[in-house]
Amino acid sequence: GNKMGLLGLTFVATAVSVAGGSGVFEFISSTHIIPEDNTEHRGFHFVAAQPLPNGTTVAWAPAIRGELVALDLTNPAKPVTIYNSQQPEGLYQGRTILWLENVSPPFRSQMLLSDTGLTVYDVSQPAMPKIVGQVPKFGGLFSGGDVVAINGLARVTAPNFGSSNDIDLDMVIGANFNGSLVAASLTSNSQGAVVGINPIGLFNNGIGGAPLTTCFDVDVEKNEEQETILGVVSARGPHTVTSIQVTSSGHPVPPSQWKVTNSLPLQPGWPQNTGCNRLRMHKQFIFISCYQLNNVLVIDKSTLPMRIVKNFTYVDEQPTGMSVIGDALIVAGGRDVMVFNVSNPAETTVVGSCGSDCGKIMTSPGQNAHSFAHYKSNGSHFLVLSAQIDNNIGVIKVTDSRVIQLLEAE
Repeated sequence: GNKMGLLGLTFVATAVSVAGGSGVFEFISSTHIIPEDNTEHRGFHFVAAQPLPNGTTVAWAPAIRGELVALDLTNPAKPVTIYNSQQPEGLYQGRTILWLENVSPPFRSQMLLSDTGLTVYDVSQPAMPKIVGQVPKFGGLFSGGDVVAINGLARVTAPNFGSSNDIDLDMVIGANFNGSLVAASLTSNSQGAVVGINPIGLFNNGIGGAPLTTCFDVDVEKNEEQETILGVVSARGPHTVTSIQVTSSGHPVPPSQWKVTNSLPLQPGWPQNTGCNRLRMHKQFIFISCYQLNNVLVIDKSTLPMRIVKNFTYVDEQPTGMSVIGDALIVAGGRDVMVFNVSNPAETTVVGSCGSDCGKIMTSPGQNAHSFAHYKSNGSHFLVLSAQIDNNIGVIKVTDSRVIQLLEAE
């Protein structure tokens, strides 16, 4: 069962705070999540930020060992554990969180959490999350073995979602390690809150009918025709990035009607295992991070096939976490965080990195800084980071005026 509050915890959380700044970021705190059995690597694979109406921000961190932790970041220098459970009901191998924001009141009160299936949680009371709907092991659609892990999530919302005559699919898409995309429909009430989730189907057709392989992450963006294009990044196989049209006349359609539109073939000289496992789309460009190549790539998807227009060497090692906020592309990996200016994606430039301030959160080498989430509190911008090797959840503050300007770009 769920273990909440300060009783029956499977971890002990300890926080430290050290002064000093890098000029781009300032270290605020690092909360070490210590398992009772003293096994150090729990794999806090992802972290998500939940701003609440009362000004509180909660950080959620699922672990690939099956734990789920929530920290109150009201005082980011002294995070407080408010939920901490080992293998809560419905969670097998926690991977990724997608916020389901079309709810009333308009704040992040529902999250979709992926493992080998999909689970919708009501987290309006963060200390007492409740399961709203679930597709365990993805509804038995797979044959010959279980789903490996659903690692990236994206939502495709129907144009008239939430209206009384809504007949469209409100759809979520997940990237699965076994080389498929999984799709599920969300059932919502008249206020827009999700009340159920149901499997729709699978998709694994790449360019020329070649199957997709080891799908790691997905993101969506509308093209000039207002069709929603899904980008998927694969760590192995003949195509590193594939784009797929998942709407018809602007309306979401099931996987049987999806159309592959473009791809980035595996590049000469790259190893078969590129480790490319994060993807974000912005202004008709695609950004990917590759931990095996130690690179951050900018891809123009307007040409057939797609082409790389910028190729950056990551500042540390094994870049993994990635997000575009405003006109800032932020990438996390190893023991550092790197910021790029993507106001003009074709001319992407490096702004700076975190350096020693992040080294106070991620102390071990390897694929450590695995994810981050941005949030704003009292007029300041923060990132909360997951260090999956060190079992740390850290907070850094943005102090560089150039980065702040990019974050606040419309």
